[in-house]
Amino acid sequence: MKNRIKIIDPQSKAFHDPLFCIPDTKLGEYLDANLEDICERRFQTHPDFVFRKIADEGILVPTGKVAQYFNGMINLNTTSVFLWQLFTNPNTINLATAQAEEAYEEAGSLRKDVLDFVINFYRMGLLIPSE
Repeated sequence: MKNRIKIIDPQSKAFHDPLFCIPDTKLGEYLDANLEDICERRFQTHPDFVFRKIADEGILVPTGKVAQYFNGMINLNTTSVFLWQLFTNPNTINLATAQAEEAYEEAGSLRKDVLDFVINFYRMGLLIPSE
């Protein structure tokens, strides 16, 4: 992921988390070794991003300190909107996967999609670790 957003307070736990800072070239190896632990960790949406629905589109708008560093908006597809809303409260990948499979009536096929969403949004700083 080149040119990704990295919006996170250096005082945050995520700043020193290998999942957050490991190079992309080593990410797959790290995930293979730590997948079960990662799937049980709690994540939540970054409080400085506000979700808005505008004309059938989900949009994240930066506020607070984030708005000083990131001047723009992030468009979300339908699945990302659903997952973003799941993580407005602390949630794990395993629980979010179960909720997504129930909502989309698909058994056992969404874990990779949820995992990809969480990893990508966490590494960009849009999701943060839950205390």
